[in-house]
Formats: sequence, structure tokens, C-alpha cells
Amino acid sequence: MKNEVLSLGPYEANCYLIWDANNDALVIDPGYDGDQVSRTIENYRLNVRAWLLTHGHADHVSGLAAAHAKHPAPVYIHEGDASWVFSPDNHILPYYAAPKKHDGELTIISETQQMEIGSFQLQAIHTPGHSPGGVCYYFPKESLLFSGDTLFKGSAGRTDLRGGDSRALAHSLKLITELPDYTAVYPGHGDRTSLRLEKRSNYFLRQFIAQDGRP
Repeated sequence: MKNEVLSLGPYEANCYLIWDANNDALVIDPGYDGDQVSRTIENYRLNVRAWLLTHGHADHVSGLAAAHAKHPAPVYIHEGDASWVFSPDNHILPYYAAPKKHDGELTIISETQQMEIGSFQLQAIHTPGHSPGGVCYYFPKESLLFSGDTLFKGSAGRTDLRGGDSRALAHSLKLITELPDYTAVYPGHGDRTSLRLEKRSNYFLRQFIAQDGRP
């Protein structure tokens, strides 16, 4: 499995493209500049099988409508964020206007669930705290975790935005620590890391582990 990362928009949110030997692809968090996302898809001659959203904040979904128009495929989001992701008040002014909705329905993730999309086998892990419908996408065969804004290199998601909940984030981080230490972590912002490194050096993760998931 190959992957490419695009750092997009004023907040430099990471958009990930993942593809298999047949060039079937998943796209995670097209947060800005859908035309750039589309050009990358076309440069690699990818066939998009699904768009996966880690959560609903504008800096992670604002490029979806434009890119989806050229490469239509199911759009997955957790039900906790589905009701407001395209609402007029989901903006980060002056940097991000409210995201335009793509042409089509949303495919709802109700809770943590196993997913099979083409050749891809993954698990959508419900990790609320940064937002009510936060999701991490875990690929067990490849030992990859796309952690959205739940876990970063050296940090964790903020909880002072819409729907943030520090207690829920603590529980979500506890869930992540139960994955294998050798799991590679690809966050929603910043550089990739590993779960082993974060367990050793990430203050927030260490605090939540020490407190057994209690903030």
C-alpha cells in the first residue's frame, strides 16, 4: 500500500491519499483546495473508492466538494459530526468559510466498526473528544493509524472547540494506547510518528495512561 500526504490550507491540515496495487484509492480529509487534491489523484492515475473524514471541522473537509465532483465516491463520517459538518456555522473565519456539501449523501459510521472497501481492510475507531464524531482509521495489516486531530506528534487534540470534551478525549487516547506499539501514526496536522514514541514522550498521552483514562 502506498500513500501520499498533502499539507493543505491556512492550518496545514494533512490530506492523505492511500492506494493499492490496482491504483484503487482512499482519500482521508480533503481539507482545502479540492483542485490540488484532484490533480494529485490524476497524476497518480488513482481510482477513488471512498472519502474518509476523521471529523467535521472546516479545515478537514473544505476541499471535499470540489474534489468529489471530479472523483465521486462514498463519503464516510461518524454520525456525531454528520449533522453539522455542512452547516453555515461550521467555519473558521477569516481562514475557512463553511464547507460546501458534495453532491450525494453521507455514509454514516455509527460506532467503532470494521470496514472493507475494495482491497482495503480497516477499522474506524470512534475517538470523540476533539469533536463528538472524531474517528481514527486503523489499518491492522499495515499497522497504520490515521489519527485525525485526536493524537499528534508530541500533543493531542484541543477540546475547547465545538463539541470538545476533555473526558471523552482521555478515553479516546486510552483506546489508542491499546494498539500495538509499532503502529505508525499519521496525524491530522504535523509530522508522522509512532505509538511507541508517543507513549514514551507525549505528555498528554502519558498523563492519560497514568490516570487510567481519567482527565
